Amino acid sequence: RQFIENGIIPEKIVILPHGVDTSVYYPQPHVNKPLPEFIFLFVGGFAIPGDRKGADMLAAAFAEEFGHHESVRLILKINTIYNPQFDCVSYIRQITKNHPKITIITENYNQQQLAHLYNMSDVHVMPTRGEAFSMNIAESMACNKTAIVTNYSGHLDYCLPEFTFLIRLAKFV
Repeated sequence: RQFIENGIIPEKIVILPHGVDTSVYYPQPHVNKPLPEFIFLFVGGFAIPGDRKGADMLAAAFAEEFGHHESVRLILKINTIYNPQFDCVSYIRQITKNHPKITIITENYNQQQLAHLYNMSDVHVMPTRGEAFSMNIAESMACNKTAIVTNYSGHLDYCLPEFTFLIRLAKFV
């Protein structure tokens, strides 16, 4: 879209998307959930407060919106590789007042474990401030999960409004 809006002839544009391994990431309708809750899932890195992926922003919004006894859960599958010294678990616990419906996973997962996690969730949420592609959104969508994503950045190449809920940005900082 950006190329066309900036004068590139559409016929000259070819999109070569990243591939998702559909032998791993596919709908598995019989995956059992651990609890009968509506599960919001975030998968991504979190290296500093205010990280561009938005895990802290999502956790704070979840804690504000949902009470302790509602039948919902937020699972944050966080990759800590970018700043192993940052204690993201303590930080999220602090900003959410240790909300009991937020589960934080920092262990490394292989592809099969990630596919299982995608399939046991109900939606994948990614309130990112900027992405090049966001493979995790594509993988969760391959598992037939609805994505709730920011209406900005590289993932809009495949996160079309008819298949996703787009989060409108209030402003850029």
